Order: sequence, then C-alpha cells, then structure tokens
Amino acid sequence: MQINLFQCPPRILGYVYQALLVATGEIVASFYTYTKAHDGAAAKIIVEEAGGRATDLSGKDQRYDQNINGQLVSNGVLHKQLIRLAQQDL
Repeated sequence: MQINLFQCPPRILGYVYQALLVATGEIVASFYTYTKAHDGAAAKIIVEEAGGRATDLSGKDQRYDQNINGQLVSNGVLHKQLIRLAQQDL
C-alpha cells in the first residue's frame, strides 16, 4: 500500500497554524504544496525560530518574494527522510 503524503492528513487547518503546531512539537512536519509565498514565509520564520527546518519540496532554501516550489516545515529530525518521501510522491 502506498500513501500519498500530500493527501494525508486532510487539510482542515491553515498552513500557518500547522507551522505553529510543528514549532510547539504537537506535530513533526507539514507539507505546503502551493506556489504562493505568503504562507510559506510566515511558516519559515515560525518554525526556524523554534529550531526546526523549512525548505522547498526538493530540500532547497528558497526566496519568498516570488512563487515558491511548495514547502516542508519540520522539527528537523526527519526532514531529509520526508524530502525523500516527498520526491517519490511528486
């Protein structure tokens, strides 16, 4: 059975709120599959100030004054593994 990371769990919470949950340790990561930078910029600041990581879905740093290539925010521990899984689902 293959799990699509971008459909699980359902998106019922806003992305910035999900970033807050990552920052406080309630969840370990959250994916943002859109290209608009506004939510990604806020999430990056929130998560990185709490000691986590924020990259695009390829694991690269990105600018937030233009469209983005999605985003993964995490507590940092599983970030590389989640990037690998994301690459399989893209």
